[in-house]
Amino acid sequence: MRVEDVDLEARRIRVLGKRGYRYVLFPRALTGLLRRYIGKRKSGYLFVCRSFPRRLHLIHDPDGSWRSYFYKYNPAMKRSVRVYWYASKTEHLTYKQALRRLKRRIPNPTPEMLIGRKPLGTTTVRYVVMRVGLKAGIHVNPQLIRHTFATHLLDHGADIRMIQKMLGHISVSTTQTYTHVSMKQVQKVLDKCHPRNL
Repeated sequence: MRVEDVDLEARRIRVLGKRGYRYVLFPRALTGLLRRYIGKRKSGYLFVCRSFPRRLHLIHDPDGSWRSYFYKYNPAMKRSVRVYWYASKTEHLTYKQALRRLKRRIPNPTPEMLIGRKPLGTTTVRYVVMRVGLKAGIHVNPQLIRHTFATHLLDHGADIRMIQKMLGHISVSTTQTYTHVSMKQVQKVLDKCHPRNL
């Protein structure tokens, strides 16, 4: 998602799904929070990865040389670029020596490197949702939240076609998988409407 895809007035976000772009609506309560989060930004990724990848992959070649890579911010390009590092076999370095030498070559991350250069990945979103859930004492993931959202809408009388549209399903049969969970609503309707219960 990008900042320019958010329409705060219409309360919708354009997202890329399996079938292409579609709009996702959000409640009025989120408008102020999104406005504050976006701030003065006019473009770029809506949610960004603010951590700098520091995991180093040091490879020892069979001939005795060492090689690796790291990322360095290039102000002219306004993004991080990959820089390759190599230590020849004639230096006879141990793993610790090669790692120490590689770390000396890596620049300290600057603020430009950390802000808005890379979108938040699905794995990170899943991890954040699971951690927040664990802090609240529940086991949750993004798919479960999506499933719960659809079930709550169904329980409160939303039309199955509207839920299909909100979830971005091609076929209503995909959306109907949520109906088996909603037997409580079926029981309420039966109790309320069946002539023997009146």
